[in-house]
Amino acid sequence: HGHRVIGIFEYQERRPGLLVEERGLQRALTAAGGGSRLLVFKDDFSPPSVARSLESAFKLKERPTALVFTRAAQVLTCFSWLVSKGIRVPADVSLVVLPNDSWYAELYPPLSYYEPDTRTYSREIARQVLELVNTGRVTRKPVKIELEHVAGATIGPASR
Repeated sequence: HGHRVIGIFEYQERRPGLLVEERGLQRALTAAGGGSRLLVFKDDFSPPSVARSLESAFKLKERPTALVFTRAAQVLTCFSWLVSKGIRVPADVSLVVLPNDSWYAELYPPLSYYEPDTRTYSREIARQVLELVNTGRVTRKPVKIELEHVAGATIGPASR
């Protein structure tokens, strides 16, 4: 969609999964070429800090044309903040959320987000339950669960 500046909104404490997401997004931008940039905005889990990050993002000379959120709660603050500023989704800015949540179905326009591959997720839970039943404990080992994109209507062309 031609987005050259993308903002990712993260909690100030960097957890391993978040670092993987950020690196993956940066690799995708690099592979796409064209001088695309990823800007990282931090918050402290509070709506006022998310709003401050949005203020910072939209005051930039070359502001992000797409926003990526790493927590579902950030979305509510974002939507209310955008409405208060008269910024339209997706005409003025695109939105994508990395985690999924059941209340996304209540939003309009429908949100673009990612959800885990439920078959893989279910198989892993079943494996762990069987291991617990058979051995009395569960081995902690990392499991890679692919995410599937759920296309909503919050991604549009980069605004000029």
